[in-house]
Amino acid sequence: ELVVLEAIDYVSRAGHKLAAALDAFPEIEVVGKICLDVGASTGGFTDVLLRYGASKIIALDVGHSQLAEPLLDNRLVINIENFNARELSPETLAGVVGKRLDRKLEPSTIELVVADLSFISLTLVLAQMKAVAPNANFVLLIKPQFEVGKKSLDASGIVNDHRLRAGAIRQVLDEAKAVGLNIQGLIKSPLPGTHGNIEFLVWLSAVETNHSIDWSGRIDELAKERV
Repeated sequence: ELVVLEAIDYVSRAGHKLAAALDAFPEIEVVGKICLDVGASTGGFTDVLLRYGASKIIALDVGHSQLAEPLLDNRLVINIENFNARELSPETLAGVVGKRLDRKLEPSTIELVVADLSFISLTLVLAQMKAVAPNANFVLLIKPQFEVGKKSLDASGIVNDHRLRAGAIRQVLDEAKAVGLNIQGLIKSPLPGTHGNIEFLVWLSAVETNHSIDWSGRIDELAKERV
């Protein structure tokens, strides 16, 4: 499958992944919203949020000195480094954001959460993300290679079995449901992961799922697609 992407120079290739999700899910409002980017890294997702009109982005990452310089210099971006997403809570996030936000940071403040995490399962941080933004929309990159365990990867680190990819999606969705987040949309990423893994983007929120959609069939269909 040949994927043709718009010639937009995001600070990282990950930007095209989030942009595809926001275009696929136009119901998600970005303009004027305060957003949280979990696993910001160089800032591909943050860059997209800025271009789509977010009013402020809290860019959070466990690493440091990664955020691209244009984003560091942008007054709409609050850069939070050396912060493990597993430690997220309303109190810890408010503590590190401090006075860099022009209002008190409360659970109702953040209206959109995006996440691109590596070397950790999303299932380990869903509850924490939900706690800091219970009424937000969530757009999360599901990376099967970090959900299925090392024993399920081939020598190149690829999840080749579509059943394992489907299982990875269901694992994330089951945990999301357990913490009060329901599926609203799901797409295959327009770009594979760095090493060639097929990835997926899911839209979650506390709103009830549209049960007229065969989500199980949709998961299986997407998981069978090739890069």
